[in-house]
Amino acid sequence: MLQCARIKGRQKDSGQNIALLQKAIEASRSELDMPSEAQAWNELGSVLIERGELQSGERALLEAFRMRKLAHDDRLYFTYESLGHLRMLRAICNRLLCF
Repeated sequence: MLQCARIKGRQKDSGQNIALLQKAIEASRSELDMPSEAQAWNELGSVLIERGELQSGERALLEAFRMRKLAHDDRLYFTYESLGHLRMLRAICNRLLCF
């Protein structure tokens, strides 16, 4: 499901992409596959941020962070990168609002 979501993301079908990522999260959770679930949360956060849904995106990224931190997942740096991107976007938005 993660692969399908990535393909939809490249096709700019964010609505279907989000639905597929949510299904991937549920499937990973039911299979107790924490690394795949964390990856799906991270992907979901990135898609939501691309859509301008910064708060929802942040919640998804923080869930990915929490899971990867608890599991000592060596891919935690992907989540740090996504959270850094979000922080940069927020700083840009704040600067634009000040002018």
